[in-house]
Amino acid sequence: MSRSNFVRCVFGTLLLIAPWSVGAVATSVHPLKRLDTRQMLNAHPGAFVRNFDLSPDGRFIALLYGTADFNKKLPDRDFIFWVGVWEIDSGKLVKEVQAAGPAKYRNLFPNPQYSTLMRFSEGGEYLAAVVGSNLKVLGVPGLETYRTANAERGCAMRHVAFSQNGKVLAYTSSGDASPDQPVRVDVTDLQELRTSNWKFQFAPHSLSLSPDGKRILFSAFPLMQGPPDADVLLFDTYSGKLLKSFDVNYPGGHSWGAGWVQFLGPDRFMTSPSGSVNTANDLKRGTLKIWNIDTETLIQELSYGPYGMRGEFEAFATSPVVVAITSSEDPAKVGCDKDCGGFTKWLLFDISKSEPVYVSDALHSGKSAGPFDGEIRMSRNGKIVAVPMGEKVQLYGITF
Repeated sequence: MSRSNFVRCVFGTLLLIAPWSVGAVATSVHPLKRLDTRQMLNAHPGAFVRNFDLSPDGRFIALLYGTADFNKKLPDRDFIFWVGVWEIDSGKLVKEVQAAGPAKYRNLFPNPQYSTLMRFSEGGEYLAAVVGSNLKVLGVPGLETYRTANAERGCAMRHVAFSQNGKVLAYTSSGDASPDQPVRVDVTDLQELRTSNWKFQFAPHSLSLSPDGKRILFSAFPLMQGPPDADVLLFDTYSGKLLKSFDVNYPGGHSWGAGWVQFLGPDRFMTSPSGSVNTANDLKRGTLKIWNIDTETLIQELSYGPYGMRGEFEAFATSPVVVAITSSEDPAKVGCDKDCGGFTKWLLFDISKSEPVYVSDALHSGKSAGPFDGEIRMSRNGKIVAVPMGEKVQLYGITF
């Protein structure tokens, strides 16, 4: 073979190999460590974990957990709920503070509508913890109380969200979501301590604040206020003025609507279907949708194909934008045509592609996964994902 032909042959082969190589190494997911929450809470025998979150930089994990004297009968027990922050690398407890109680369980959670929530602010300087109708905003890492709030009598805290710039906190509270039980939205500027609140009458499923905190998105089903075909509503954060509405149009009729909603920068947001995917017929709803706010148009769909979404998704405007969800396989495969009790896999998306860039191996059988069923958390830099498995939390590292 002549030298010129040899060079052309080698160069041509490299052209064929290069695209495959780039795609193959574009995304790498590897296990980091597994955290055992029982060991982390060994100072509180019998403590039960109810929520968790990762700090934006992935250095810390925060747990929200309850304790009680379990030698007493349930009606006689006084419950205390705590927030603890651990350094992930060393496994050391940084700080622990009381978030609610002591109080009887029925007083903290009068009915199943009352739950627990916890979220780091986007910059990691605050940690919001909700127990029933009580909210505490704590400073990080010292967990000093920065702000407290209580829902109106007979109402539970429903959702809590920070703006990307960390300046604005919004939360909702309500009793039964019905025309005569309006939802209250409270907004706090955490730097100026400026507050406002407003009410409206529909059942919000999730909320998200714009990066600057000036606008707020709600997904809802069924909608009781606003355009009849709208699944997502955009409001002015402080005045409550309706700015825009969107019909996200998931198959299955308006009753399904949008489930989770989240801003991806100032001009885009992402939605998922509402409810759980419990039957093979529901798999046609298996897409995440990205919308342009200014043009009010659908600009991209991410398909999770033969998997059913469980719980909420995590999405952050990193580069690239990455999305993590927990999932059940085709329900028929895991023997739960009528009801899937838990998730079996987790999926990772890079939104520059239309399909998952990573699908985990099976985590468990698809039955109940424990207190975190369907939850997933991702550090704001998109480099660490935390997936709960029973009483343990598995951490994964991500490289793009």
